[in-house]
Amino acid sequence: ILKVNVSDSGSFEVTLDGTLWLEGGEVRVGHLNSSELSRTGRREGKGTDALGGYTYKTIQWSKAGSKSTLIETSFRTYEADSSILVFEQFFPETLFLPARPWGKTMQAPATLFPSFRTSGPAKDLDCFAYHNIFPSLQHCTLGSYASSHQGGAPLVIYNATNGSAISKL
Repeated sequence: ILKVNVSDSGSFEVTLDGTLWLEGGEVRVGHLNSSELSRTGRREGKGTDALGGYTYKTIQWSKAGSKSTLIETSFRTYEADSSILVFEQFFPETLFLPARPWGKTMQAPATLFPSFRTSGPAKDLDCFAYHNIFPSLQHCTLGSYASSHQGGAPLVIYNATNGSAISKL
């Protein structure tokens, strides 16, 4: 059974069969990281989509000192299939944030959610990521993964011993 525990601060943990599997990392919107964002609201409820009935937890984030929501991060767990966990990011308003270091206005914000810590119990989990100028899928572990200007976040994180996987796609 896959579960997500979401704290009031917006941090989260993913457990698999009651064992800690993944710990959430930071949230980013443009150049603003978790220390520059404030949690300004939380909602919980139920809904239905193409995968079926779900329960959701949503955290609203704003720039520190502001009440205007920049991003909503949501977690969905499905009643009919406990192996599905969906992460969602939503922008309630159009965002125009200054890009760094070029100084141009971004038309589409660069965001980071979900992200996962690469230390702790998850460091030995296998993953795949695209890297290099001519991207190719490369094997890594969360502990050995290193981001660069030529590669993004791991696309698939998995446990080869029990066949469990999580994907950001």
